[in-house]
Amino acid sequence: MALSDVDLRALRQADVIVFEGGRNTHTITVIIDADHPRNTTGAQQQHHIQVNGRFRTFGPPITDAVRARAQMFLTGNLNAQTWVGLLREGDDLMPLWWADNGNSFTREAGLVSDELWLLVRRAGRDRYSFMIANDVCTPDAPGRMIRPRAEER
Repeated sequence: MALSDVDLRALRQADVIVFEGGRNTHTITVIIDADHPRNTTGAQQQHHIQVNGRFRTFGPPITDAVRARAQMFLTGNLNAQTWVGLLREGDDLMPLWWADNGNSFTREAGLVSDELWLLVRRAGRDRYSFMIANDVCTPDAPGRMIRPRAEER
């Protein structure tokens, strides 16, 4: 789904961007705080962008993502401001959620490493790839970024 002019303006004014994914739906929610200089409503504003996302895993296969969620603050975040600034109207955004993308050190410690990457396609070609978030925690941590349900064996 291509970014519209309205999507781009919302992303560039965002205070917070929330990425959420499930088995059949992926959404980018742009939040503009009530006290943002360009927000004249006096209330927090949200803009939702439906996107096509994917899940991948290096651990047990994912049959259903119970919840996948990550957020980033844009104020003072030069990394986020850079990738948002590179976006153009018509770009296709694809969140790519990597569950259990750890290594031997994380596995020996009983930890998992979940990642969120944002792939940007322009004119039908892969243009950019940005790491949005990384979370290292125990597999059953309540705040884990990706909550996969492993296939029954």
